[in-house]
Amino acid sequence: MNLIVGLFVALTWAQELELKVTVSKRQLEFRAFDEHGDVIRDLTASDLNLTIDGHESSIDVLLSPSDYPVSSDKDARHRFRVVLLFQKDLTGARSASLMKSYQQLQPHIQDLVRDASVAVFSFRSHLKQHTDFTSDINQLQQALLHMLGQAEMPPASEPRHTKEDLENWKDSATIEQALKALATSLATIEGDKVILFIGWGVGEFTPAGIRYSPDYYAARDLLIRSQISVFMLDYSQADYHSLEEGLKLLATDSGGDYARLNEFGQREIGRFLTMSLPGYQLLFDEPTQLGKGRIKLKLKSRKGRLIYPRWLTMAQTESGTD
Repeated sequence: MNLIVGLFVALTWAQELELKVTVSKRQLEFRAFDEHGDVIRDLTASDLNLTIDGHESSIDVLLSPSDYPVSSDKDARHRFRVVLLFQKDLTGARSASLMKSYQQLQPHIQDLVRDASVAVFSFRSHLKQHTDFTSDINQLQQALLHMLGQAEMPPASEPRHTKEDLENWKDSATIEQALKALATSLATIEGDKVILFIGWGVGEFTPAGIRYSPDYYAARDLLIRSQISVFMLDYSQADYHSLEEGLKLLATDSGGDYARLNEFGQREIGRFLTMSLPGYQLLFDEPTQLGKGRIKLKLKSRKGRLIYPRWLTMAQTESGTD
């Protein structure tokens, strides 16, 4: 009899218990292009196959750029931010190439400020800001000339950076540390963020090949976690050089792309400005067991190319309850 009563009580308790299972959601931004390089605008979740460490993951939500709530052109610029990061060298040997890249950028400035809010940084011995985010074409042009050493610093708008940001920028002694400091500063800013990296190399050349420091991997993970894609514009005048491998690697890892400016540079900049516009966003369940976090996203039955971050980093997640 006691056993029967005990079972009855247990069943009643189980019925009254509300069981909640917390499912962590992860977000992935990607861009899609057809075989002609044009943007694909009509993808659905059924067009995609997503795997994490070789295990298929279901896609819960897929948002295209047209789904984003934007009420005005000003709102669009606020949502989409572009950082122009120019890599210099200590010797000045690449000054001519830097100047040429500036000239190749000029025909695209008007389109750039129409679509985005733009900041200008450079790295030589440390990370330096020439203007905060602006859609004022005159301020942007003066900032670019200041980066070249040909004008005064443009009037500052209300600064977004903190004292800690300034210290991190000043302490960044390598391009990898500069990227890490920049990603840290951008992490708290809402909206889509892209770095157009105009430079010549990432990594260190050694007799055994290219070496990537711990700062590289820290910068890569911060960029991915903050949803910042890096589009690399290589202004070296050689058809190939050893440090371009690091440029290609970071572009691929972060969900960006790589191009050389030594031939058809103006065209490549225009192509990149189109490619870097906000893409698709998808939500998926975080794996219960995470290995290296290798992401693979493929089109199932359509031809085209997807660019997306290749690693799932340890990060804060959005949680839902089922």
